[in-house]
Amino acid sequence: MTYKKITILLVMFIAVITVSFWVTNLSAQKPESISPKDLKLYTDQSLNPAQADVDTGKKEFDKNCSSCHKQGGKGGDLKGSAATFPKFVKGANKVLSLQGRIQACRKNIKLEKMKMGSVKMAGLVTYVKSLSNGIPVKSQVSTPEEKKSYDLGKYVFEKRRGYRNLSCQACHEQMVDKHLRMQKLSAIGNAATHWPAYRMTKAELTIIENRFRQCMKNAGLKPLTFGKPSMVGLELYITKMADGANISVPGWVR
Repeated sequence: MTYKKITILLVMFIAVITVSFWVTNLSAQKPESISPKDLKLYTDQSLNPAQADVDTGKKEFDKNCSSCHKQGGKGGDLKGSAATFPKFVKGANKVLSLQGRIQACRKNIKLEKMKMGSVKMAGLVTYVKSLSNGIPVKSQVSTPEEKKSYDLGKYVFEKRRGYRNLSCQACHEQMVDKHLRMQKLSAIGNAATHWPAYRMTKAELTIIENRFRQCMKNAGLKPLTFGKPSMVGLELYITKMADGANISVPGWVR
């Protein structure tokens, strides 16, 4: 056997031993996508990258919305308003999310349609919701339309579907603290209070409807469509879980 072949075999042997040690070591650890130490670096809200998008949202609001939505204005002061969405809007004759309400309002005053789920829309939604920071969530489930929307949202939350036969409930109630795709599954709890949020893994400001769609895609479910009753109902159902908890946006999550 030549010196070259011996060297190659020795390198391969060392590589196998190294990989075996690494795999054994890794399997002994809990699979986490980000360590608590690293996560702590992202808790300083003054450094939240989403603030830039919120500033853009404020500029849009000041330009096209503030004339109506100011103290004493035709549309009224919006402080606390976001804490009640999704809710039934008489003018639209249906239950709307905050994003849907903004879209309907823009249509009423002949403004250019803003793409649902876009970063620009997220900035405006977050700015409007930030006007309610520190105010408790107060979901509206009193009208027949809201009750119907809530029930639909509950159905969507619990319904298993897709090739993995998963549901929102399966991950966020039945498998809490287990791991899926390197991520620890958690209960939803008051999550609605901090959305829209900046997602580190996506490097962008994300509204809660977009988060639903991302989660569904990862779980092998067909994502719901923005503005559809099923999407609005799901948001209402999850927002109801956060009743009484204070709003704090933009959030900052993995």
